[in-house]
Amino acid sequence: MLRDQLQQQPFDAASDWFFVRAVDEGPLLLYNFHSTRLQQNCSEFSLSRNPMSAKVFFRAAVFTAAVFTLALIGFLLSARTTAPVPATPTLGKPDWFSIPLTDVRTGETFTINDFAGKAVLIQTINEWCSNCAYQQHEVSMMNTLLGQRDDLISISLDVDMKEDAASLKKYVDHFGFDWYFAVAPLEVARALGNLYSPEYLNPPLEPMLIIDRNGDVYGLPYGFKSANALSNTLASFLK
Repeated sequence: MLRDQLQQQPFDAASDWFFVRAVDEGPLLLYNFHSTRLQQNCSEFSLSRNPMSAKVFFRAAVFTAAVFTLALIGFLLSARTTAPVPATPTLGKPDWFSIPLTDVRTGETFTINDFAGKAVLIQTINEWCSNCAYQQHEVSMMNTLLGQRDDLISISLDVDMKEDAASLKKYVDHFGFDWYFAVAPLEVARALGNLYSPEYLNPPLEPMLIIDRNGDVYGLPYGFKSANALSNTLASFLK
């Protein structure tokens, strides 16, 4: 077995890189496989007396290519999510703006019409949606970037009919979010699905709306939107 044939010599305690030397004091090979993974899978590896075998080089090349590819994808996604997010408008104030909503944090009732003359950012959520939690973290950072402005209102609407105000309040308290959270009444949920898209009732897609100072509604693209992207998009609505 490889464990009996090789001696591992740590290279850097602060990383997962290490040297592997053949027992016969052959040339050193540098691997970047995690040591635990190598130990767990050592039976899958077999080296000939020549440690520079083609099989070893092939595995190392594949691993290096995979790491490079993942790094490139991460860079491209980072660049994409910091760009301004385009928005498509739906003009005119819809009826659901006047339907009462209850902020689970304070127990106070409000309507969208209460925020006339302000920009409103709305995200539809549910409590079990991990994507929603990540996106709300970006909203929190966005509020920090923009400052606590009186002319910008953030609202998260729970569109899961199986969830209620009590469980949503526990959710909000757990994460420490500090903006409006409400369970969407059936009439509001229907309006979101009918006026904009059924996907607004599918929170893992991270759907969001912006309502401008005139009451016109803008739908943002689905998917993760970074704090920088949201800040850049909202900047034009806050002028």
